Amino acid sequence: AMPFEGSLVSAPVVAGDTVKAGQVLAMIDTSDLEIERARLEASVAKARIEADAARGAGKTSDAALIDARAAVDEASLEGVRRKLERSTIVAPADGVVLSGDLRSRVGATLPAGETLFEFAPSGALRVEIAIPDRDVHRMQAGAHGTFASLAKPDVRIPIVIDRIRGGAELRDGENVFVAEAELDADAPWLRSGAEGF
Repeated sequence: AMPFEGSLVSAPVVAGDTVKAGQVLAMIDTSDLEIERARLEASVAKARIEADAARGAGKTSDAALIDARAAVDEASLEGVRRKLERSTIVAPADGVVLSGDLRSRVGATLPAGETLFEFAPSGALRVEIAIPDRDVHRMQAGAHGTFASLAKPDVRIPIVIDRIRGGAELRDGENVFVAEAELDADAPWLRSGAEGF
C-alpha cells in the first residue's frame, strides 16, 4: 500500500511478475521531502548554535525555549526521514505479484493506504477455505481434507486446517467463515491466486 500520500514516479512490475526480495516495485517522488529535510536540518543546526550562544550569555530560559523549538523540528525531521525510507517500495521476499498494474498512474498523486500490489511469497502455499456458516460447526483446526484446483480438478492435494478465523465474512453474497490450511504436497504448477474446491 501507499505508505503516505505522494506522486508515483515509477512502477516497473505488473501482476504475474516474479520478483526477488528487495526488488523495487514502485517509487514515490521525494523532491518535496528532500527540500523539507534540508530545511529542518538547517533549522535544527541553527537552533543548536543559538541555544549554545544563549547559554554562553547566561540566558538559560532563552536557551530552553530554543532547545524546545529544536526538539519539535527534530521530531518533524525524523518523520520526514521515515517517509524517505519508505518512498521506495520493495518486494518483502521472493514471490509473485498477484495484482497491480500502475504504469498508467505514474505521475499521479495517490492517497496514503491505497493498495498498490497484492503479493504472494514463494514457497509453501496456503489455502483459504470459505465455509458456509451453517457448516462451520463441523470444522476445526487439525481437520484433514484435500484441495483440487479448477485448473487440474483430477489432482487432489492433501491439506490440514490450521485455523479458522473468528468472525464471519461476506463472500459472493454468502455469509462464510474462512479457514486456513497449508498444502501438504509440493505442486510446482500451482500458482498463488488459484481457485478450487
